[in-house]
Amino acid sequence: KGKPGGKSLGDTLKLLFLSALAFLKEAYLKDQLSLNTMRLGIKNISYDRVSDFTVNIIIEYLIEYTNQQCTLHNIECGTEVILASFDLKSENWEKSTYILPNYNGKPIIFIPKKLISSKGKAVCTIDQFVSFGFKNFIQNSPEVRHLKTNGKLTYKAYKEHLKETGRSLKDVARELLSKNKDILSEFENLKVPNIEELSANDLEDITNLDK
Repeated sequence: KGKPGGKSLGDTLKLLFLSALAFLKEAYLKDQLSLNTMRLGIKNISYDRVSDFTVNIIIEYLIEYTNQQCTLHNIECGTEVILASFDLKSENWEKSTYILPNYNGKPIIFIPKKLISSKGKAVCTIDQFVSFGFKNFIQNSPEVRHLKTNGKLTYKAYKEHLKETGRSLKDVARELLSKNKDILSEFENLKVPNIEELSANDLEDITNLDK
């Protein structure tokens, strides 16, 4: 409402997010709101768009990375620009002045794609996520009983049914996320097992090893 202080999503993306507000609220209440949730559950949100969101939010850290690389590789860094960056403490967009390198007269920011690319950090494709949901939640549900042959339903046959009824994998992914509280965390844990956290005592022991 009013005059937003951050970067505009553009009219197309604004409508996408408005249409997905109910879904996003459900995901938030189920503690499943993440970049993967947006990519899996919102129409036309792709790897690239999630990557763009990420870059805009952490742009201040990317500028710091750019400056470090310029120092390391003796790249001239002398173009002054004013950019809005997201302040995590105030949760607002704040305008600041930065010094950047330039290419063909335009300021540039270096982006380490291994860290930023959502495709590399996305955990899964939509097909992999829906396949997991099919095996663990859909296959034995009453909704697909009429599709079974001799009491069985394959994922391939299920996808053919989706095609015939005009439903996309993203439609199914959104429904899975809305109906099943822990599905995303269960799937992410399967693809990337949880890292065991160290206790405060563990960290203290490691810190004092040389003392």
